[in-house]
Amino acid sequence: MNYLINLIFTILIFYSNSLIANDNEIIFEINNKIYSALDLEYRVNYLEGVNGIKYSSNLERELKNDFFSSVIFYEYVKNNNRLNAILKKESKSIFEKIKNNFNLFFNLLLFITYS
Repeated sequence: MNYLINLIFTILIFYSNSLIANDNEIIFEINNKIYSALDLEYRVNYLEGVNGIKYSSNLERELKNDFFSSVIFYEYVKNNNRLNAILKKESKSIFEKIKNNFNLFFNLLLFITYS
C-alpha cells in the first residue's frame, strides 16, 4: 500500500511538471533572445488593453505573426543607428507628454481637493 501511494505521488509530480513546462514553450529566437508563449500572452494582453477587445483563440496564428513582426521591426530599428535615434527621441517625447499629463492631473486633483 505504501508503494502504491509513493507511485501515485511520483506520477502526479511528473505529470504536473510537464503541464507547467508546456505553458511556456519557446516560439522563436532572434539575436540570441528567446521569445516564449508567455511573451506572446503579454503581447495579446497588451493588444486587448489598447484595442479594448477580447481576441478569440481562432486568431492565434495572426497574433503570433503580429508578435513576430513587431519583434523583427524592433530589432531592426534597434540595430539601425538613424532609426534608433528617432526611436529614443520619440520615446522620450511620449514619456514627457505622459508625465506632464499625470502632473497636470495630480495638480488638478490637489486643487479640487483643497478648494
